[in-house]
Formats: sequence, C-alpha cells, structure tokens
Amino acid sequence: MGKQYYLTNGSCRFQVKNGILYSAGAVRDAAQTEYINETRGFGSLSLAYVFRGEQAGWEPLKTKKLTDEGVQRQGRKLSYRCHAENECLSVDVSYVLDKDTLHEKITVTNLTREPVELEDFGISLSCHTDFGWGKDASGEVLGHHFVAGHGSHSTFSRCDGTGPVFTAMPAPGSQWIFYDCPEEAGKQVQEKDTVIVYPLNARIGRQKQEMGAKLRIPYQGHTLEGKESWETACDFFFAADYEDCKKELTARGQVQAESIPGYTVPRDLQVSLCLTAGMPVTVMADREDVEITFLRSEGSHHFYQLSFSGLGERDIRIAYGEYSTHLYYFITEPIGTLLEKRAAFLARHQVKEEDKWYRGLFTEWNNETGVELSPDNYDKIRGWRIYEVTCDDPGLSKPAFLSTKQTVAPVQEQVDALEDYIACFVWGGLQQTEEEPYPYAIYGIPDWYTLRNSRKKGNSGRTHLWRIYDYPHIALLYFNMYETARLYPEITTRLSGKTYLYRAYRTALAMFQVPEELDGWSALKTGLYNELVIPQIIEALQREGYSFESDRLGGYWRRKAAWFVQECKDIFGSEYPFDTTGFESTHILAKEALRQASFEREDNIFGKEISYEKAAIFMENQISCNVACRGLLEPAYFWYGSDYRGNNMHYTLSYMSQMGGWALLDYACYYAKEPFEILRLAYGSILSSWALLNSGDEKSGYGWWFPGKENDGCACGGFEPLYGHRTWLEQPCLGGAWYYSCEIDLGFCGGVRGASVILAEDPLFGMTAYGAGLCRKEEGWILHGRDGVGRRFHYIGKQGKIHVELEGVRLEPEESIYMEDGCRRLELRFTGQGTEGNIKILTEELGDYLVEGSGALIREGEAFACRPEGGRLSLVRKQ
Repeated sequence: MGKQYYLTNGSCRFQVKNGILYSAGAVRDAAQTEYINETRGFGSLSLAYVFRGEQAGWEPLKTKKLTDEGVQRQGRKLSYRCHAENECLSVDVSYVLDKDTLHEKITVTNLTREPVELEDFGISLSCHTDFGWGKDASGEVLGHHFVAGHGSHSTFSRCDGTGPVFTAMPAPGSQWIFYDCPEEAGKQVQEKDTVIVYPLNARIGRQKQEMGAKLRIPYQGHTLEGKESWETACDFFFAADYEDCKKELTARGQVQAESIPGYTVPRDLQVSLCLTAGMPVTVMADREDVEITFLRSEGSHHFYQLSFSGLGERDIRIAYGEYSTHLYYFITEPIGTLLEKRAAFLARHQVKEEDKWYRGLFTEWNNETGVELSPDNYDKIRGWRIYEVTCDDPGLSKPAFLSTKQTVAPVQEQVDALEDYIACFVWGGLQQTEEEPYPYAIYGIPDWYTLRNSRKKGNSGRTHLWRIYDYPHIALLYFNMYETARLYPEITTRLSGKTYLYRAYRTALAMFQVPEELDGWSALKTGLYNELVIPQIIEALQREGYSFESDRLGGYWRRKAAWFVQECKDIFGSEYPFDTTGFESTHILAKEALRQASFEREDNIFGKEISYEKAAIFMENQISCNVACRGLLEPAYFWYGSDYRGNNMHYTLSYMSQMGGWALLDYACYYAKEPFEILRLAYGSILSSWALLNSGDEKSGYGWWFPGKENDGCACGGFEPLYGHRTWLEQPCLGGAWYYSCEIDLGFCGGVRGASVILAEDPLFGMTAYGAGLCRKEEGWILHGRDGVGRRFHYIGKQGKIHVELEGVRLEPEESIYMEDGCRRLELRFTGQGTEGNIKILTEELGDYLVEGSGALIREGEAFACRPEGGRLSLVRKQ
C-alpha cells in the first residue's frame, strides 16, 4: 500500500511512505549510518478519542483510505503530504525538507459538527537497533529520549559514539508530555524497542494513574468542537556530535542545562546550574525545601545555585516565554551516611542459623513487603532467575560492596560478617578448596549446594565452574580483606592479610584457567566487572615478595590487554549480543596497554608488542563507546549518567552507571585533552545510582522509595522509566525503583572507587568543586570534603593537574584542602593513622613541588609517595 518517496538534499536524506519515515541519514556521513528501523519507521500515529460517548482508537497512517500527493518541489524545498479520515476525524501529515531540517506537521480535524475528545495522540519512533551474535554493534543506533514538555527531544547516535547525531524534537509551540513502549517490547533490554511519545495522553495517562503510577506531568487531552482542528509538529535534523546537538537545540528554541555535580545530589552538596537559552528563563521548584539563587548571566548562559534540605525526587520547572520544561533531581543523604547505612543493612541481613547450608549468606530483601529471601523462600522470583538470591552477580555483589566499604571505613562487626560469609558460605561451598579437583574455582547457578549435589557430573552439574563473571567478585572480596588487614591493624581478621592476598591471586588465576579448560570460555576476551582489582593484586604480590605469583598473574593480564587492543572487534559482547557490562574493564585494560606499549614501530607480523598508536586509539574508542551508551543530554536523575542497554526506557541506573562512570572519571583526570565536559558527565555518573539506595531520616520516613525504618539502607536493583511494564527480574513496576536490590551493590563498588574531591577550573562555570563545599579564603580556595570516602583529590586546571591518593587515612570533613591561587601551595588535612598506608602524589605540567617540612622533591610527571604523618601535608610549588 502506497509508494515510497525520497526527500533528499545535499544535507540529509529521508524516505517516506504513507506518512511514515522509513529511512534517515546524513548525506556526508562516510559510514552511511541508517538511523531508522526499516520495518517500523518513524511517525506511525495512534489516536484515542471519544465521539458520541463512545471510546475509540485509530491508526490513521495504516488505513486503506490513506491518500498522498507524492513529493512536490517548492523552490529549494521538497514537500510531501498525505491524508486519512474516518467517520469523524481527518488527519493530514505534511513534511517539508528545508535546508538541514525536515519539518513535520500533523493536523487533526473534526469532520462533524459535534465535539470529539482527543484523549491520546502517540507518535512512534523506532531507531535502527539490531543486535545479534557475531555482529559488530558499533554501527547500530541507540535512542536517547527526554520527555518533559516543550524541552523534549530524542537523539539517536551510533553505539561507537561517532557522529552525526540524529535528533527529533517537538517544533516550537508543540510538546511531548508522556512516553511509553508497546506491550510486547522490552522483555529483554537488548531487544529493539519502539518508543511512543505523546503530545496528548488523557486516556493512557489516566489509566496509568489509576493503576498507581505517579505521573511527572499531569495528563491532558484536547476537545475538538465541530469542524475545529488541532496541530502538533516535529522537527528532524542531524548534528555533528553531542556538543553541536546542544547548540542546535538551543538555536531552535529549547533550554539546555548543565548541572554540577549531576542530577543525583547528596543533600550536603549544592548544585551549580547553567541554563543556556535564547530568551529569559524563570526557575521554579515543586517544593519549598529547594532554595534557588540566581547568580549571574553571561550572554545566553544563566547561572543558578540550588540547595536542597529535603530528600527524594525534586522537579525543577523552567519557564521560557510561553513554554516550559523540567529538570528532575534526586536528593540523597550524604554519601558517607549511605555507605554506613548500606553496610549495616547487609550485615544485619545475614543468615546466622548453623543448620542452614547457606549460613553466612547476605540475603536479598523485598523492599515492598519486608520479606527476606533465601533458598527456602524465593519470594516473587521465578524460574531460572532464582540464582539472584545466592550467586552470580546479584548474590556476589553484596559481599563485594561490603568488603570494599571496609577498605575505607572499617567496622569490626562488618568485617566479622564477611569472615562468616567466607568461612561458612564461600570456602568449600561456593568455591572449591585446594584439596578439590579445581582449586579456587567458583560454582555458578542456581546455587553451589544444588550443583555440588547434582547427579550430573558435567558442566551443567558438578563442574558448573565456568562462568567467568563470578570470579572477579570473589577475588575482590579477598583482596579487600587483605587491604583491610594491612591498612587497619586495629581491625582483627581470622586469617592473615597475606593469606587473603594469596586467595585473591589464586581466584584470579583460576578465572583465566578453569572456565577455558572446562567450557572453552576464555576470560581473556570479555570485559568483566570488578576485574580491575587484578592490577592491584599484581602490585600487592610484588610488594609482599611474591614475585613469581605477581609475574604469573601479570602475564595473563598483559595478554588480555594486548588482545583487546590488537584483536577485539566488538567491546559490547557479553552474555548478550549487546551489553554495557565491559566499560569498567575496557578502561583498565586500556590503561594497562598504554603502560606496556612500545613507541617503536614493530614490522614483524609475529611480534607481540603493543604499539602505542593502537593502545591510544583503543583508549579513545572505548571511552567514546562508554559515553554513547549513557545519558548525556537528558537532565533527569534516572537518565543522566545512566548506562543505556538498547534504549533508555528500560532498566536504567544499573550498576554500570557508576562502574563505567569510574572509567570516565579516570579518563577525565588522567587522559583527556579537554577534560571538563566529560568530567561533568563522569561525576554525574558516579553519583547517579546512589538514588537507588533507600535511606532517610525520621522526617522523610527513612526512605523515598520504600518508607519505614526497617528499610533504611535497603537498595533497589534498577529504575524503570516507564509507567507500567516489568523489571528485568520480571516483576511488574509502575515506574521507579525496583523492590529487589539485584546487582546494584556492584554499582556501589564503583561509586566508592570513583568518590573524589575535585577542584576544577571549568571553562563554563569557573572554579568549581565536585564532592566538596567550596569557599574563597584569602588568595586561594578552601574545600570541605563531602565525597563520603575522603581518599582522593584531583586538581584539574587549564594549565595542569595534581592528583593525590591516600591509603589508610581520610581527608578531614572540614577545611580538608587549601589550594592557593596559581597552584603555589596545596595543603591537605587528614584523619587516621594507618601504619602501612602511603600518600601518593602526581603533578602534571605544573613544575616541581617540595614537601614542606621534609623538603622532599616531587618531580613533575613522576609518581611520589610519602607516609601520612601528623595529620597534615603541605606542598609548595618550586620557583
């Protein structure tokens, strides 16, 4: 039915059929990327209306009565128009290609003299997202949707981050207020989905609200009196990249926001907000516990400071002219409080019964009902997903986080809980001992008890030891126990620190050996979360005198880095054809590749050396992919900084939001030529998933998502942006946080690793602090540490950088750091006296420094370490 027409000029190309776009691309795109799903298209319409008291639905562009006029030339413009009608309504769709923009106008007319209530009007957008095994995902397209009134937009970019960026937006005067996906979509987040945006949503919005969903924008419809018409319009264009896209959106009448430190914000931090607009703006909050202070305007940039005294979701409404849009923030308790509450919650929910085979297990918790899950009660988890309770990434994530927290702020009772987990659940249960056939191997799903007692002798039973993802979590657990014993002698452990280090080493070694031997699954060819601990294990082995073990594990690690740099064609593959699980790993491997790379060209085709050129290219490519699969232009806490798996309508704020955020932060601090914009995204990513840690004070009910003191410190595994679909674990959700924690503690590991106090000379905001309060003092700046960890400080300036990392001690919370103008002097105040810890310092492009008191010289670009003594360290720039 209908012919397909070209709408093409020297800038962009489109194909239209029956009023629906089935192809889109930029003419000068060398890759000739296809952005639209050729089967589903862009622009299919769905209407819901009431006529003569009867509800009805209609898809006007799929009717047999549709007519079109083909393509018409109007000077340099090309136009297309089609028309459809039924017993009471007509719909006209027109496209005009004018220079670099395709304008679409949709007109709905009441053909009768009686009123027709337009309830829903949906516009479907289906991008070219087609992931498959053995298929390079880099050229596939991800949809980034932001729906919040007149400032809504949908951007579509390649998974590898290369431009251009295809953008759809409501034209000036039009808006999108609601979004949804078809019922059949999203059973797995890797499937290609259609997103439907709604200018009108009275029926579907009312239905969702009656089900219990909390809509952020009130639903609305429109009544057409006799012979009246209603219009909505969309504009489509290509931008060179994300920065160009922001400029284009502003030029086309929208407001663009930059928010430091992101959109998930601890209550003890203030927000620096810059709104870029071509007209005056007014900023309003939905609650009285938000203080908005206007600071200044610089051309089209308008700067504000936001302070929050409450907790939970906050809606900041931006009015500009006759239009408005929204920013969505989530306010948490201070990060240090979150760490303590989560750790205490996990230790409190540990199985203590001696007669249970799963004694020592840190249990899953139903935040909604207060049910503690176990192998005797899987609650609402069904089928093969019951593994979530004891093993795999969800089960192993809890001790991974709890042990990570001990390396920062140890608590003896929590260390004891970890010792119970290791002694009762891991050693000889989850993990084979040295006396068993596969020493240090880790059992997989559904749980180790079932597998050890299985009648099956093979890999689906007694030798189900081949899932490579499980090993790094246990290696991290052991290494963290070693670090806790090393850095905090006041903390007692049942085994020596060196014993834990040896177990960490053997577990990491088993990861490379056992799965490949049993199943042919090589850990050398897949990025694994938490495996970034391996270089730390290698370094610790060398420090403790285990040179052979260090070299042996280091050999595997170097081979893995070499494979990713020299042979890897698709960094998105995991247990699914497309996944975001590797971005923490690919970055640490890129760092290793750069460390061992050779500047000398190797012409021997059998040579094993990594060229510096290939290592540098891999570093940039994997960061570009990381950014492309992450919320960037979407100013909402559940999108900004979150990783996206196919689109941003399902399962956001996953563990990789923070873990991959660490990679972005490390890149911004140590590698980026232009670090400031990626630094904003990185820190927003580091903070993002803290929104899923349910906590609060008495006034807030001890939690935004699941109130009640018993839930203070529980966590949510992900976020569902849709107002009524199912979670990845197959539980119904009306939008918001899950009631199971699933794998989110892995994200919290990344949150701890990335936590930093940063002073940045931002070209847009000026001197700005991340993870700290900032105030001017004499000829310098005072920072009050608020990152919750107090282990890292970075100065990122236009002329150079300073990096400081503390071991066994933490920055004082008040007046933590003083930086004198011109980086002439740096003072740090810290608390705690770890006997084995060091303070590590690196300066870049600022010349040499002297340690005040000792006179020790810190040479530019050379790593320096000293012992933390006296609670203070002062560095003076050498003249």
